Amino acid sequence: MSDKPRTYIGLVIDESGSMGSVRDETIAGLNDFVAEQQKSDNPIFLSLTKFSSDVSVVFQAKPVADVDKITTATYQPGGSTALNDAIAKTIVALETQLDRDKEAGILIVIMTDGYENNSVEFGGPAGHENIKALIKKKESEGNWSFVFLGADIDAFAVGGSYGIGAGNIQGYGKAGTKQEFKNLASSAAAYSGSVARGILQEKEFFNPVDGPRMIHDSGSEDKEDKNDSTDPERN
Repeated sequence: MSDKPRTYIGLVIDESGSMGSVRDETIAGLNDFVAEQQKSDNPIFLSLTKFSSDVSVVFQAKPVADVDKITTATYQPGGSTALNDAIAKTIVALETQLDRDKEAGILIVIMTDGYENNSVEFGGPAGHENIKALIKKKESEGNWSFVFLGADIDAFAVGGSYGIGAGNIQGYGKAGTKQEFKNLASSAAAYSGSVARGILQEKEFFNPVDGPRMIHDSGSEDKEDKNDSTDPERN
């Protein structure tokens, strides 16, 4: 077993009804992401959490070499958007893992094309603020990094409303879903390399040297922290 610090990557992926138009692209993108991490000599453990009207953990802290391909049986878009509950569930599960692995880097990647509208434990404005506070707390520990990817939404406004820094946010159009996964895979591979060298946190995940941001809508450049991003009409 490698004695390098481990990287834990938690993918929090939207499976709501509006993702149906890019179901195949999302499946292909996830498989490309996994394949890229499997090339690494660094110890990487992958978790996949899906959210729609509820939250489903597909696998948790699995050695990336052992991750099977995602299929249409695994990823079936439908329903609403329990985004906040999915973020919380992923964090709590990885907290438990870190009780046994203190010197690890944790990367949480949140990918959505809509807004929170169906969480039970962390619903409403209070739930949103609790998630924001939880992210801030974990970041303060020095080995947690959070990334927000928004498709066809104002990614900087939504990600910023959770307290995620602009350097870790990217907006893109759904037509570029598969390419966005490739961009993510490259940045995640670079992150695991940094963790292996003892750099456990990343606040500029989308470094310009990795290529330009894929901005779809004019509002994606807005980096202000906004708290009015919850839209119950969008999945």
